[in-house]
Amino acid sequence: MNFAEASELLMSGAKGVSTWNQLRSLRQINAMDFKIDFNPNFDKPLDLRGVDLGGCCLKGSNLSDADLTGAHLYQTNLENVNLSRAIFTGAHLVEANLSRTNLDGATFERADLHQAQLCKAEGAARFSHAQMDRIDMFGGMFDGSDFSSATLVDARLEQISAMGAHFIGANLLRANLKNARLNSPVSTFNPARTRFDKADLSQADLSSANMSFVNLSGANLSYASLNNTSLTHANLEEVRMIGTALKGATLTGSSIYGISAWDLGIDDSTKQGDLIISRLGEAVISVDDLEVAQFMYMLMHNAGLRRVIDTITSKVVLVLGRFSEARKPTLDAIRVALKSQQFDLVPIVFDFGKPASRSTAETVSTLAGMARFVIADLSDAKSVLQELGAIVPSMPSLPIQSVILDAQQEPGMLDFLKRYPWFLEVQSYADEADLITRLDQVISPAMNMSKQIRENG
Repeated sequence: MNFAEASELLMSGAKGVSTWNQLRSLRQINAMDFKIDFNPNFDKPLDLRGVDLGGCCLKGSNLSDADLTGAHLYQTNLENVNLSRAIFTGAHLVEANLSRTNLDGATFERADLHQAQLCKAEGAARFSHAQMDRIDMFGGMFDGSDFSSATLVDARLEQISAMGAHFIGANLLRANLKNARLNSPVSTFNPARTRFDKADLSQADLSSANMSFVNLSGANLSYASLNNTSLTHANLEEVRMIGTALKGATLTGSSIYGISAWDLGIDDSTKQGDLIISRLGEAVISVDDLEVAQFMYMLMHNAGLRRVIDTITSKVVLVLGRFSEARKPTLDAIRVALKSQQFDLVPIVFDFGKPASRSTAETVSTLAGMARFVIADLSDAKSVLQELGAIVPSMPSLPIQSVILDAQQEPGMLDFLKRYPWFLEVQSYADEADLITRLDQVISPAMNMSKQIRENG
């Protein structure tokens, strides 16, 4: 059967497809019965390269082993077709219906499958470098398939099975992979391990998916949803997780060397444990919290960071006040004095230029928890008093030294704060020059109390 006869038969509708299937099933036949020049050696792959079957209904036909390289199959109905070992390299399959097809061994490299349907399709096929944006593969069985470098933006992959499949370098932006079975068969050392190396899964929905033993090294999971997803023993090395949702997820035994994790959506139902922060092949070091793990690795391998931690715990001084432009020189004077060789401290200044909010209060409390002591200028600063009212009673190891302009009356709230020994005697000053002259009297009491607290620690 030559090219023209084959394409004519396939395009002739249901009767032609039925005839085609008969020819494929029979090994020998009288050519006169079908009035075509039939090639008895029908097992030889049929050459349909470049054929135009756009819009045809080939439902239920047998195209196994056929070569459809570069074929035009726009909106073609290929439902329930046997496509095993067929070649569609570079073929045009936009909006084609390949639902319930047998794809085992088929090749779709560099094919255009935009908005095609592969619902309930089955078989290990090759889709490397294929264009598959907005494709619908709901419930398909693609175990062992190759999607490397394919584009699957906004694809529907819900409830698919792709165990042992390769998505290396694939673009799965906003893809729907809910309840997908993506776990590697058996174990991490299985050669058929599912791979998403360097894949873009940003904003993808992987909720309730099984990704145990999967290789996700270098993947982008930013703003993805992995709620209730199993990532047991997954390779998460150098993965990017920014704003990733992990509520109810299981991450036990995963390797997270080099991970970048920020603003994660984690709750009490997130299962974390034995997270490996050492590089593969090194002595295993593990912790039980994803965000802590990232910090601990940085702490172990960055001497500069260790010096920063030492600075935070021994030298930071929190300076609170409302420093208007007219009084900013006072702030600068305090800063310079704290940084001088005499004190060798690191000032962190919090200027209450606006009314305190809940986020402001949380920030001030966090900074206070890292400080050696606090200097608070109460001049024209009602918000500072509010924050001191929250900090002083709850932080007995934090000396508080307050100052105020002579011209201003001490607030009544100070009577409450003065009950706490670590709230030091208020120092008054006439003006900036006076404060600079007596800075040692302001700073030394707080330094001495801090020293006593540390020694009695």
